[in-house]
Amino acid sequence: MPLALSRVEVRAPTWLSSGAMQYRIEYRQPAEREAYSETRWVAEPAEMLRLALDRALVSNSGPDGKCRLRVELDEFVQEFETVRDSHAIIIARPSLIAPRSDDVIAQRTLVIREQAPTPDAAGGVIAHRRAAARLANEVAGWITGLDSAGRQGSGSLERCGRK
Repeated sequence: MPLALSRVEVRAPTWLSSGAMQYRIEYRQPAEREAYSETRWVAEPAEMLRLALDRALVSNSGPDGKCRLRVELDEFVQEFETVRDSHAIIIARPSLIAPRSDDVIAQRTLVIREQAPTPDAAGGVIAHRRAAARLANEVAGWITGLDSAGRQGSGSLERCGRK
């Protein structure tokens, strides 16, 4: 990736600041979250996403990265549409942040849905892993697109540096 990043920050609301694996039963109680009683994430969702994004983006940037990526995590839940049909959903707002300030250079919203292979916690884990990988790919593509647009004359990405 030509655009160099110094680091990735992922922020989450309080309801996602635990290791509880959450789900929502859309067909019965769409506004309520529940947690699996015997299944927990290995870390908080924000930390797991930060690691996935860090591996996909910062490791390719090297030590000369200047801008940082800030991701606001709005949703990280398994949704059940029926008893037998569920999917993972991640809603995130990545922002490219200027090197020596909190100025937002670019921002967008991503909604990622991945079908769970089974309607249980194990299926939710698989779906979330796929969704996190897709999120990393889409963020990388978005940043690459910004980089290409920057070369065409916008100039705002020049503050981020290039490899």
